[in-house]
Amino acid sequence: MLGRVYNGVCASLGAAASAQFPAFYTQYLQRVSGQLDQARMDIAGVVESARNRGLSVSEYLDEVAEHGDEYSQEWEPGARTTYEALQNLEAAYTALRTADVFERPAVFFMHLRADTAQAALYDFTPALPLSMQGLGYAGAGVLIGIVFAWISERPLVLLRNRLRARGMRSRGEEKRGEGV
Repeated sequence: MLGRVYNGVCASLGAAASAQFPAFYTQYLQRVSGQLDQARMDIAGVVESARNRGLSVSEYLDEVAEHGDEYSQEWEPGARTTYEALQNLEAAYTALRTADVFERPAVFFMHLRADTAQAALYDFTPALPLSMQGLGYAGAGVLIGIVFAWISERPLVLLRNRLRARGMRSRGEEKRGEGV
């Protein structure tokens, strides 16, 4: 009886937890989008200057590093860092945005930015997903919960069976001793 309750609790918790993934994914994607917009605004002047000179941003930054005045050489490392962050954010956003429902967990972990996930989690409000996607993730969570319950209770079942076997053996020895 207790095992059934434990299995039910694990399955329910698995469903509830995994059903939250679509909502969290959406909030995470929105944060990445905001960071991408900010990076684009931060580097816009550099992109415009590079375009006016007929250069790529990387080529322009290389020119500034080699031939720029003291002021230009001071801001170049920060601009290069921002440009690299922009490229990473664009790749992550595109991958996250275009991933299909089944790819999303893998794509999420491949492009995970811990600080962004932590901020999204801080503001995250659990939702009751009524979409097919949410129900699908809930179903997967039920399976994960049941597997977790099965794995976590195996040592207890083995211990219980071993104790029962010992008890049967000792009772059998007592009965043989009585018959003599």
